Amino acid sequence: MLFNERTPKTHTLKLENIGDYASGIICFADESRQATDIDGELKWWDGGRPRMTTILYQEITGGNGINSATGEIAQDGDVLAIFVEGGTHVEFEKARAEYAPKEVDVGTFVRWEYVEDVRAHNPRHNARKVKAFTFSDRTPESIVVAERIKADLVRRLESYNQGKAAEQERTEPLPPEPGPDRAQVSPGPTEEPF
Repeated sequence: MLFNERTPKTHTLKLENIGDYASGIICFADESRQATDIDGELKWWDGGRPRMTTILYQEITGGNGINSATGEIAQDGDVLAIFVEGGTHVEFEKARAEYAPKEVDVGTFVRWEYVEDVRAHNPRHNARKVKAFTFSDRTPESIVVAERIKADLVRRLESYNQGKAAEQERTEPLPPEPGPDRAQVSPGPTEEPF
């Protein structure tokens, strides 16, 4: 499944064309972990290495990225998720290393941009879409905004998980009622021999 107990449910941000970008404030980040498919199965690269992903939640402050829920350009104030996986994960880690020793954390400004397509070595593969990240220092104001949004995301996550638990309780079959011990049940009327 795309969302689990650790990730708040929200819509995603998409960059569809070279030059598209989105800037904003990081509100919540799910640590790097192994990616899963829609059924919750772990993803692996052909060579056997785990496919890693990071999910960033960002309040949009500018750009022309697409809100997956509406298909329209994301509006300032929208809180959208960026699934950082595959080649994008490599670019994310590279940008994070360049930003070091500072930590990418709640309140950090991020710009995500679709930079170029790189032709694949194998003609059967699609071109790799290079989407670069740039991080900027957080400010006291950005931290306050991000913490407020993070608290809301966590509240929504807890509510979502409580709803899932309640639904599971409603749909689980009840254990069978304890019945009388078979040895104590009378066999019923018996027929008399002729």
